[in-house]
Amino acid sequence: MNRSTRKKTLRTIIYPRLALIMLAILLIFTLFAGYLAKQFIYRQSEDNLKEVSKMVYSYLSTSENTSLDALQQSLTMITGDSFTRITIIRDDGLVIADTDKDPALLENHGDRPEIIRAFRGIPNSVIRSSDSLDLDMFYFARSFNFPGRVESYVLRIAMPYTQLHEAYRIIYLYIGIGSVLFILLSIVLFLFIDRKIEQPLAVLAHTAHQYADLDFTTESLSVTQSVEIQDVFTSMRNMALKINEQFHDVNAQKEALQAVLDGMSEAVLVLDDTGLVIQTNPAAQIFFGSSVGDSLLEKSYQQILVHTELDEIIERYLQFPHKEFARKEIKVQLKAMFFQVHLSRIGLEDDKHILIVLNDITALMHLEQVRKDFVANVSHELKTPVTSIKGFTETLLYSDLSKDQEKSKRFLSIINSQSDRLQAIIDDLLVLSRLEQSRDRTKDFTPIDLHQILEDAIQICKEKPGNEHRQISIRCDRSQTVTGSSLLIEQAFINLIDNALKYSDDQHSVSVVCIAGDQAVRIEVRDQGYGIPESSLDRIFERFYRVDKGRSRDKGGTGLGLSIVRHIVLQHHGEVSVSSIEGKGSVFTITLPYDGKHLSPAQQD
Repeated sequence: MNRSTRKKTLRTIIYPRLALIMLAILLIFTLFAGYLAKQFIYRQSEDNLKEVSKMVYSYLSTSENTSLDALQQSLTMITGDSFTRITIIRDDGLVIADTDKDPALLENHGDRPEIIRAFRGIPNSVIRSSDSLDLDMFYFARSFNFPGRVESYVLRIAMPYTQLHEAYRIIYLYIGIGSVLFILLSIVLFLFIDRKIEQPLAVLAHTAHQYADLDFTTESLSVTQSVEIQDVFTSMRNMALKINEQFHDVNAQKEALQAVLDGMSEAVLVLDDTGLVIQTNPAAQIFFGSSVGDSLLEKSYQQILVHTELDEIIERYLQFPHKEFARKEIKVQLKAMFFQVHLSRIGLEDDKHILIVLNDITALMHLEQVRKDFVANVSHELKTPVTSIKGFTETLLYSDLSKDQEKSKRFLSIINSQSDRLQAIIDDLLVLSRLEQSRDRTKDFTPIDLHQILEDAIQICKEKPGNEHRQISIRCDRSQTVTGSSLLIEQAFINLIDNALKYSDDQHSVSVVCIAGDQAVRIEVRDQGYGIPESSLDRIFERFYRVDKGRSRDKGGTGLGLSIVRHIVLQHHGEVSVSSIEGKGSVFTITLPYDGKHLSPAQQD
């Protein structure tokens, strides 16, 4: 709404429009009344000419002296001093009598329009200029016959049109007087509207401005006979009382919320739609205050949260203010501290803000790093003795034992099996240890034939004992390529395909399907096996997590395969997910970008 529109009053809005409406009504009335008056005068004048023609016709029908001189004198006597003109025209157009001019001086009238129609038997009237008198005349003409004569004649009665003009002037005078009275009554109406409507509305507007300024103390009510306006005043007062109560309730809730925020150990930041901090809490001030000065308010998030991934997510929230994103939870390192960051939207539909909650997990991350280091060190320490145990076990297993050979072989077989298990755990721990290093492997990535990688992984899995006759299908474009480490990607698919074979019956098939997108390719490993309970889906990629520990041990699982898959995919800036229905099978999905870079926001979502 522009400035001029905001300043318009009720008077400037209604009065000009009302005046235009009244002027339009006045104009329409004037034109209509003038038209009716002219039509009335015209009909009256026409009726007068008809009456004169009847009188003249009656005289001519009964007159015994029909000489032209006698006829001229008789007609002149009939018209007397009036403005009426009587003309008689013979069927050849010759004027034989006229009250205003000598007939001998008049030209032939056979071409006059009223004469032509009259000879056709059509009485008619017309207004036109007279060629003989050089002025506008109102004519009425009709045909007749003299008694005892064969010729046809036309009797034409005329009067000057100026006589009608005089009548019109009187009518217009009366219409003008009526218009003036109408305008005066309109002014009285405007004054009435001003007193009965505009003034009470002005009081109403003043009261509304006070309420808008949160001043609810005024109780002024306009004294008006309008029930509607009085009801508006009463409703506004009741509304103001309720708003005042709600205002106090909102303030109380705001103070309670601020108390909660002040007591939180997590840092809280609220950003507006431009990325500026509009609300915070003391914890955030403690964590980030030293980097931007005394206060975080009105500071850009980029000054406070200097982290590439976090800044990209916030930027997506700001670029698409009406798009609903899934609740984001990421771990970030800001300087020497680690935070678990939760992002979500808050506020109304048209005024949404971004809520950022940062939980300090620096101590937890330190413990996690200690645990990782411990696993790596222990794995290296265990590798040599486990290898030695395996070597002695194989020697004893195939030696010729003289005493209780069958029992010795059984024990040695168990030792060998557990040694293999320890070896697999150590190998997997070493793989995880290498993958969890923060080194960027992107510079080592090369183009990979995805179809070939999948075929190799399937072949390796089928070479394991018991899998020779298992059915594994692949549906992937032979020209499909991605960028990454071929050994790591192959290992990831070996783990997924091996899991699909282990946790499904022999008669069930396993399928691998590639689905190409605009920015990434999605590879799905599908089985028809035992499935995964819904409660375990969120933890399936954790190290050492097993859905069924007994079954996993029987199948030779270490509990590290899916964790290795997850780390390999993350190394390639991709995503891995699982969907499963217990008892019907599972689908593990790996999404890899073509260029080995981070997935776009649309692809991630």
